[in-house]
This record gives sequence, structure tokens and C-alpha cells, in this order.
Amino acid sequence: MFNLPKTEKMEDIKTQLETIKKDLDGAINAGVDASKEFTQEKLDAFNEVLEKSNSSIANLEARVAELKGHGMDDKDAVAKTTQEALMKAMDTDEFRSFTKKESSRFNIKDLRIKAAADMTTGGQTGQIVDNAYLPILPEVERKFRVRNALRVGSMGGDAVQFPDVTGGEGVPDAIAEGGPKPQMDKDFALVTYPAETIPGYMRISNQMLSDFQGLSSYLAYELPRQIYNTEDTQLLTGNGSSPNLYGLSNGALTDADLASTYFDGAIANGKSNKFDCLLAGVGILKARDYAPDAILMNPQDVATLAYARDDNGQYTAPIIFVDNVPTIFGLPISESTAVSAGSFFVMDSQNVGQLFQREGLSVRFFEQDGDNVTENKTTVRAEMREAFAKFHSDACFTDTFANVTAVIEAS
Repeated sequence: MFNLPKTEKMEDIKTQLETIKKDLDGAINAGVDASKEFTQEKLDAFNEVLEKSNSSIANLEARVAELKGHGMDDKDAVAKTTQEALMKAMDTDEFRSFTKKESSRFNIKDLRIKAAADMTTGGQTGQIVDNAYLPILPEVERKFRVRNALRVGSMGGDAVQFPDVTGGEGVPDAIAEGGPKPQMDKDFALVTYPAETIPGYMRISNQMLSDFQGLSSYLAYELPRQIYNTEDTQLLTGNGSSPNLYGLSNGALTDADLASTYFDGAIANGKSNKFDCLLAGVGILKARDYAPDAILMNPQDVATLAYARDDNGQYTAPIIFVDNVPTIFGLPISESTAVSAGSFFVMDSQNVGQLFQREGLSVRFFEQDGDNVTENKTTVRAEMREAFAKFHSDACFTDTFANVTAVIEAS
């Protein structure tokens, strides 16, 4: 009888070795050119190889224990994989040459135990999970929306209408006793601001919605973000021609309104900075009895405004931070990338106008749209409907720093 290899740490391999033993007995009985003693000698050598691999098997068992400690029950799978690797090694010409005395050495090359630190890229520690996907990272949201600087209300119907004063004659005056009283009149015109729709949609395969974790919630965030981005642009520069809103820049005061005023040429050539431009905007509004309460600027301009210095290296813009908000003359500076770099807005938000919401922002998913049913797609739509009614267009000043500089500096 043959002595079986010592496989006390490899019980799963015992059956395969029994099979090898029977095959060798059959080969000897069939008259293969190998003696029983020689075959036993080779099996002893093979047993020695297996004994040398015990440490590797121990590593495997330790790894299985580690996997189980992380919530995985893969010991049977790992043991089966080890057994298959061994049988694959035995089913080679090298092993057959070994049993036929054609080779004096047989190495089990495929039975390799992977070190614990090599299992994950970068030596990941902590919980091991299968197909770990983080939620889709959202786009960066603007920290400030133009609507935040305006009065916001609701509306019914499809438009906001009100009579606007377009002119008039006569003013009150002091008169002598018995004198004629001055007559006055006002001219009115009905102004209409229709509710405009800002929509957008995406069409996505149902497979993508199912396979990408968090895609639905991402779309519910991303579409509104883009809708609000468009609203920012409309509220600032919309031309008022349907379907555009009537933005703040329409009818606003500009550098042309500074000409022939106290601000025209008030500063020596080359001595003004962005702070002086803002001051001119604030001053021209106050000269018309408005009470400016908001400044809108691009973040780049806020930064350059803050580090402006004179020839002696002294800071020239008296910015004071209140609750982490930069202020000038008590007016908060709101930073938004919706404002073009190099330009700015100063306004009296209580008198410039009001944003009326007809239909709030909504996000809806539709399967019945176009060829969606036959193509397994879903349409995601976001939209809102609103009107921006301008009460006093000249309650806002807007222009570029370059244009204002050209006016307030003496030539």
C-alpha cells in the first residue's frame, strides 16, 4: 500500500490524492515502466513539497479568517479554488514527466497564496465591500442666487399688471392769499409682465437609472441647479422680450447717468479703484432718493477690491465683514458668478421690482414621451414659471468698472 501524503491541513485535497494513487496503481498493473518503489519515492517527494507548502496553507486559512471577520463567508470558495489550482498543476506535462522518471523535480507553480496586504489597491484597510460605489457627486452649487436679493411673491393668472406713471405736468407751489392754485396731472400706462417658463429636460435609459446608484436623486438636484442658473442670467440681463424676463439691467442707470454730475471727473487720473466705482453707483441712486441696500459682484472682483492698495502698500478699500459677509457703507456685497467679471450692480431692492412665482420649480419623471416605451427610456423634466415686475427701473445702477472709471476720473 502507498502512504498517502500528509495533508492534515488540506482535507479538501485528500480525495484528489486518493484518485492519483488509484491511477498510479493502475499504471503499474498495466506495465508502465515504473516500479512500485520508485513511484512511492516520488510520492514521498511530492509529500515533502506539500509539507513545505503548509505555511502557505496557513496563510490562506488566516486570510479566510480575516475575510470572515469582515463579514464574508468565503472559506469554502477559497478552499475550492486552492484544490482546483492543485489539480490543474497535476494535470500538466511536468507532473506526468515527474511520475515517469523523466524529471526529478515537480513544482506547484499555480498554488500561490496572496499576501493580505495585496488584496486591495493601495493597501486599503477597514471594511471590504463588493462593488462599492459612492453616490454621484453633484455639481457645485452657487452660494448666492439673484432672487435672494429681491422681494419674492406669488401670482395668479398668466401676468402681473399695474398702472405705471409715465409722466405728468404741474407741481405744488406756495401761493398768496386768493391766488390761483397750480393744477397737476399724471400720465399712466398699463404695464404687463407675463409669466415666462424656464424649462429643461433629459432623456435617460431605464437601464442607466437602475444601474447607477443615486442617479434619480442626482437628476433631481442637477436639473434645478441649471434652471436656477438660467434664472440668475434672466434676472440680471433678460431683455424683456418674451420669453425672456425683464432683467435688472433694462432701464437701469449706467455710466452715462454719471456724466455732468458731481461724480464726473471727481477723482484724479489714475487714482480711482473699484471701491470708487461702487461709491459712484451708490451716490447716484441716493441722489434720486433711493436707498440702495444690495451690491452684486463677481467673486474675482470682490477679491481684487479687497487687496487694492495705495503706493505705500496700505489697503484702500474699507471692507468690513459682518457675519462673514463683506460690506461697504453698510451695504452687503453679494458674490455670484452670474455677474460677469468686471461689472457690478447696485440697487434698492425694495423699489426696483418684485419676482412673482406662478409655478414653483418642479422635477418630474415621465415614461410616456416620444419613443421612450419602445426604447426603454425615461424623460426627466424640470421647469418653473415666473414673472419679474420692474417697479422702478432706475432703482438699479449697473455698468463695468472700466466704463465708470473713465467717467469719474479727470481726463
